[in-house]
Formats: sequence, structure tokens, C-alpha cells
Amino acid sequence: MAVGRFLADPKHDPVAGHNAVSIVSISAGTLLGPYEIVEQLGAGGMGEVWRAIDTRLGRETAIKLLPPSSSSDPESLARFRREAQALATFNHPNIAGIYSFEAVGDVQVLSMEMVGGRTLTEVLADGPLSVATAIHFTRQIAEALDAAHAKGILHRDLKPSNVKVTPRQAVKLLDFGLAKVFGGVPASLDLSKSPTIDSGNTRDGTIIGTFSYMSPEQTRGRALDGRSDIWSLGCVLYEMLAGRKAFPGDTMSDIFAAILQKEPDLSLLPRKTPRPAVLLVKECLTKSVERRAPDMAHVKRRLEEARTARLGVLSLSFRGRRSTVLVAAGVVAAVALAAALLVVRSAGRERAGGAAPPAAPAMPAAKVLAVLPATNLTGEPESRVLCDGLSASLRVKLQRVPGLQVVAPSSPAASRQTDAAAWVRDTGANLLVQPALRRTGDRIQLSFSVTHPGSPLQVAADEVTGSAAEPFQLEEELAARLLEALGIQAAPAGPKHEEIVAGQPQLDFVLASGYLERWDDAASIAKAISLLTTIPKATDSALVQAALGRAYLRAYELSRDTAQALLGRQATERAIGLSPDLPEALVTMGRLLTATGKPEEALEPIRKALQKLPESADVEIALARALVAAGKTSEAEAAYRRAIALRPGSWVAFNALASFYFKTDRTADAVTAFAKAGELNPEAPTVQYNLGAALFRLGKLAEAEAAFRRSIRIRPTSVAWSNLGTLLYAQARYPDAASAFGEAVALTPDDFSLWMNLGDGLRRVPGRAGDAVVAYERSIPLARAALSVNPRSADAHAALAVALARTSKRAAGETEMRQAVDLSPLNANVLLMAALVAQLGGKSSEALSYIERGLASGLGTLEVETEPDFQPLRADPRLIALLGKYRNKKEKTP
Repeated sequence: MAVGRFLADPKHDPVAGHNAVSIVSISAGTLLGPYEIVEQLGAGGMGEVWRAIDTRLGRETAIKLLPPSSSSDPESLARFRREAQALATFNHPNIAGIYSFEAVGDVQVLSMEMVGGRTLTEVLADGPLSVATAIHFTRQIAEALDAAHAKGILHRDLKPSNVKVTPRQAVKLLDFGLAKVFGGVPASLDLSKSPTIDSGNTRDGTIIGTFSYMSPEQTRGRALDGRSDIWSLGCVLYEMLAGRKAFPGDTMSDIFAAILQKEPDLSLLPRKTPRPAVLLVKECLTKSVERRAPDMAHVKRRLEEARTARLGVLSLSFRGRRSTVLVAAGVVAAVALAAALLVVRSAGRERAGGAAPPAAPAMPAAKVLAVLPATNLTGEPESRVLCDGLSASLRVKLQRVPGLQVVAPSSPAASRQTDAAAWVRDTGANLLVQPALRRTGDRIQLSFSVTHPGSPLQVAADEVTGSAAEPFQLEEELAARLLEALGIQAAPAGPKHEEIVAGQPQLDFVLASGYLERWDDAASIAKAISLLTTIPKATDSALVQAALGRAYLRAYELSRDTAQALLGRQATERAIGLSPDLPEALVTMGRLLTATGKPEEALEPIRKALQKLPESADVEIALARALVAAGKTSEAEAAYRRAIALRPGSWVAFNALASFYFKTDRTADAVTAFAKAGELNPEAPTVQYNLGAALFRLGKLAEAEAAFRRSIRIRPTSVAWSNLGTLLYAQARYPDAASAFGEAVALTPDDFSLWMNLGDGLRRVPGRAGDAVVAYERSIPLARAALSVNPRSADAHAALAVALARTSKRAAGETEMRQAVDLSPLNANVLLMAALVAQLGGKSSEALSYIERGLASGLGTLEVETEPDFQPLRADPRLIALLGKYRNKKEKTP
């Protein structure tokens, strides 16, 4: 949805001139390249850490700055780069992610995930933790270290200040700046496929780390392996339980002497500490490397023993026999089971000897399920796409289950979120499923855990293991176990995935599904298409053809390349021919027909899909959009309301209804519905730019501009920039408007309407008339291409008409505009552009007639009053009367 026009200068660089900031001059408000500094978070020998906003993405980030003085030191710079490389190899829920590593002037900048919450140091300032909480936190740290060790990377600086505890009691391990490759990696792991850290940059004999948590061998400057991190983990566990350091001392010498000569005082551990936990502390803090706990698999087994001893009973049983190879690598089931039913108070601590653990929340009667991206426990970054594909495939299976609503993220950016609260805001889910994947050789292991949004307790978990060549069979079994855990007796309706694929290579299909999850990225869509089209006998598989149709549809939406839409329809028709009741194919066909100007034809396949998926709000919304395009507004509103009834916590459903209200001249209702969507998900950029559009139409310009800029801060989009440009244009801020329109074009360069609007903005800027003509001329072939796919697009006809009229082809423009008005006689935006074309042709009476019709259809008076081309009409009594009539009507609107 947009305000009326869309466009600007793609060469505009919002951060130009800010690439030479010295680190010593940084303070809140400083713009360091693309980063707007908010506040300092800390400082140390490796540099300063600041909270910042990445203005390119509107994303909050933590940035670590290596000062120019250190950048000149090859060893410091190499160590800083190793931190970036080490973090970049991980995609793990317990390790803070890295976004980028770049030079801004003479400052090296590492941009990292901004993790909310407190450090473990801050948590421990309140006193020791409960046994359950200490085990819970230690298990998560162990999972992070296990992932690092599996890739041959040591942390070497594990301490409470490098452990962040989020408000949901998740642990994030920070600061791999001291990471180093070490030996002894299990033979089953092929490190040649993983990025590694150069082991030669830190010499043996150099002491690095924080004194109280150093292993004996580290204090002596000797070569290290994974058992050094195990020592540090033992120190952290001891401190969480005892409330004091394992090896205290007033000076570095005192601390080193204690580490080398003394034993930790185990009598200070809480009386209720389970024996396995006490044994683990002793095994971790054994001074002899050979006698110390050997690896993280051993540590996690001890933690599980401690957890079950604490709870007294295992609540979950895992079926199936684990393979010996998978146990050696560390079993996913242990990940799920170790955290199951752990007790963590909302404040973060249940003191030793406190109240009994709270019971897990009851399973909701109406289950709205979100399947999160599968955790990648393979140790291979390239498996991220496979994990995404498995999650997508599992979601499709579950969507076919009667009595279960399965919700998808609203955008690829939302799907990449690791924060459970963000998933709840985006989807409105009341149950979260976290799958996980581990792969060893030709075997894969899939697991899941289920949590409630407001609770850290896992209420269900399970696992399956089998051949990597047959992921569908494993997912069928995993889905069955998940449904059993949820108390749902029904099985997924329709044929199984493996039956629809008909023996085709399953992994290629799953990988393609993973790329389709990144549907805002043209390169990923192209990879999906390449994989799907090269599967042997792909035309014989309904599932492959349905996915291919979806991929081509998305390629068309991203590029407006008409050939993509035609290919999409062909693939989808083949899918339906092979499997007439396949919901994915039916919905894709409906969306394709709607997008290509055949909404009446779209209704049948969408309604048929709805019979198969009667509890899908997404299919109801697809139906509503087709109904709107077919002119059936009352039926469309009913469909939107059914979607909201199915998912009352979904911002997407409220946003869709509000957009419908906006387009049907119910602007006040639209503002109310957009505001509700914003309450449900304040981080959705779509809601903010839509709300701004509605506020603009009501004449509330300051509020509208604030909404547009909020949207851009959250995530820049061409629509938000275009809407902002429209508002700036209405305020006669033409250079700023042209710049905003240019940002929109830069983000979506094949959208005809954006080029048309860019032309409108540039023609008002002194000296840019020639650039405006170029923009209009770019718009014309793009609009014609869109019309070759959807000849009934009134917006494309109208934009083409304006571009033709602006380039001295007024007769052709008037012909196009008549078609636009005939196709959409109540479209306020089309009627506004019709008035423009008429006025450019010197037909003032015709222009006034279009303006009157536009105002009656919801056009804002401001859009007419601020259009420079209507200046000759300003003194016309007819226009004065019209504007007065509709301005008064708007002011009376509640």
C-alpha cells in the first residue's frame, strides 16, 4: 500500500562524509559510517563496545571498535579479525552472532548481535543461584562450547562477564576474541569443510585470559586444548553455586598460586547440590589435564545426571536407539532433555532451599504453532539452508493437520529471529517448536522441543535418527511424535511428501525449500529454481512443481519480469494436474491469477485450498485479496474478519484488514486497525508505513512522517521510502522528496511506479528536468511489461499514462488513463492521476470531474491541495467548493 505516488535519487548516500571518525571522538549521537552510536557498553584491552543502530537496516547492534593505535599492531589486529572469523562460523542459539567486520576510516568495526539482559557477573552480584538455575545456565554454556570445540575452536576467555543472560533465561556466550584452533578434534568431523582460525598467531608462552578462570596450563603459557575451557566452565559453575570464586586472591600472584596449588572449597556449595554436580565441579577443576573431564559430551552427561537427580524423575522418554556415531558426536536429544522442565523464576533466580518448582503451563486448547528455524548442530555453516528447508517442510506437513493452526513468519527477516518473543510478536503463536539438526556422515538426527511463549520450560521434546538421503520419512516420524506430544490425534491430511516427490532426490528439494524461505532475496530464489529444475524427472513430481510455481511467482514479484509469471503458471498447472488437491499448488495458483489480473479465476483454487486448510488465516487472506481485486468488497471484508477470528493475535491479519479499509475509503477504520496491528507487533515496518499512509490521508502530517521514519529505522523498504517521499512532496520539500523516491528506486529498481514518482520528484528540483525525463522513460517499458502479464492492472495503466503525458505523449497517455479508470472507477489513486493527465492536456473541467470522483472515493484533500500541477485550478470556485465539502466531511469523521 502506498500514499499516492512513489520515488528518488538512487545515488544518494546517507552516510557519505562519515568515514573518518576517530575512536576518541565517539559519543552518543556520533555517526560512525552506517552506525549511529547510542551508548557505551564497555571497554577493555581489545577495544570499546558500543550500542549502535545500523542505519542501513534499522537494526540495533553491538559494535566493538579496535582503536587506530591497536590497528597498527599486527598481532592485535589479527586477534580482532580472529574474533570476527570465529563468530562468523557459528549459527548457534547460545552464541552471540556476528553481522559484519569492516573498516570505517581508521577504525576497525566488528558488528555483533545486541543481546538483551544482564551479564552473569551482574546476575551473581545478587548472590548465588539456585541449583536448578545454575545447571540450566551451565548446560547452555556447555552447548555453546561443544559447538565451538566441534569446529576446532577454543574460547580461552570464559568468565561470567562473557556470559549474557537474556530476560527469558537464555544464555549467550560472548567474545571469541581469544579463540584458537587446537588439536584432538573427533575424526568424524571434517574440518576441511569449515572455516578455521590460524593457530600460528598466538605463541605458546603468552598468557592471555582473565586470571581467576584460567586453567593451570594457561597460567603457565602452555599449549591448550578443549580441556582448558572445561576448567573455566568448572570455575563458572562453582561460582554460580557458591556465590564466590573458586580461586580467589588479592593479586595476580595469589590467584595463580591458588590455581596451581589449592583445591576449591567444596564445602561452600549448597547442601542440596546433587552429587553429580559436585562430581562435575571436581572433574572440571582437576589440575592434571589427563585426569580432567575429557570433553563437553562428558560434561553434558554429568549435567543431565544432576538435573534428573534434582527433579527426581524424567518427564520425557526418548524412543529409538541412538547410533554409536551420533553419541560420540554429542546427541541432540541431550540438548532437548537437559533443559526440559528446568525451573527458572521470571526474575532469573530461585534461591537454594526456596519454593518448589512451578508446574509447566497447561497446553492451550486452541493451538497456534510457530515452527522456528531449525538449530544447526552440524558444525557446517553450509547446512543452514538445509535446516531452513527442514523447518519449512515440517511447517507444511503440520499445516494439513485438522485442529492445529501453523503460522509462518511475515518476512524472511522475521524468520531469521532467534528471540522467542520476536516470533510471538510476529506470528501471534501460543506454542513454539524449535527443531534441531545434527548430521554425521550419511546419518542425520532431527529433534524438537516445544515451549510456551511466556515460559522458559520445555513441555515436550523428542528425536529421530535415520538416513540423510531420506529426510521426508524422518520428518513424518518427527511430526507424528510432535502431534502426540501436543495431544493431537489427527494425522496430516493428504498424501505424504515422499509420495508426491515420487522417488526424486529429497535433499535437493529440501535445500530448495530452504532457499525459498529467503523470499526477499532474488539470488536465493534463483538458487531454488535452479535446484528444482535440475531434479531428475522434476515434471513428474507435484511437490517439486508446486514449489517451482511458488519460486517463479516470487521471482516475478521481486523483478516484475513477465516471463517469471508465465513460467510460474505453467509449473503450478503441472502440479495440480499431478495432485489436484495439493493445497500449496492451489494457493499458489490463486495468487498467480490474482497477480496477473484474473481474480475471478483465482477464487476457485483458493476456495478449494481453504477446504483442505479450513483453519488457515493465510489462505483466508489470499481469498480476501482475490475478492477485492474482483470487486467483491463485502465478501472480502468477511474473509478478512474470518482470518482475524482464526488468529486474533496476528498483526498480519489486522494489517490486511486495515489496508482493505484504506483502499475502500474507510480511513479512520484503517487507522484503528493499523494501530491494533502495531500494538501486536511494534517491530513490523509494514504496519508503520501503512499507518503513516492513513494518517497522511487524514492530514496528520507530523504523525505520518514519524510513522514512515519508524518504518525505515526498523527496516528500509521501497514502500516506506516512497511514502515518505510523497509526504515530503506534499510539503513542497522537493529535493528531499526526490532523494526519498531515489532510495525507493534503489531498493526495487524494476518497479514502474517508483520510477514514475521519481520523475515527479525530480522535475520540481531546479536543474533536474532532464533527469526527470529519464526517470519517466525508465517507467514506460516497465509498466508495459507489467501490463503484458496483467492487462487489467489499473495502477500500471495509470502510471504509464502519467509517464507518457510527462514526456509529451499526451494522446497516448489519455488512452491509457481511460483504460485505467474503466478498470478501477473507484480507485482514488487512479482518479488522482487521471486528473493530472487531464490537467496536463489543458482539460480543466475533466480534471475537476476526476478530482470530485476521487474525493468521493477516499482521496485526501491534502493530495489535491498540494499538487503543483493543479495550481491553475486553485481559484476555480468549483474546486474551492469541493475541497471545502470534503475537508469538512473529513473533520467530522470520528
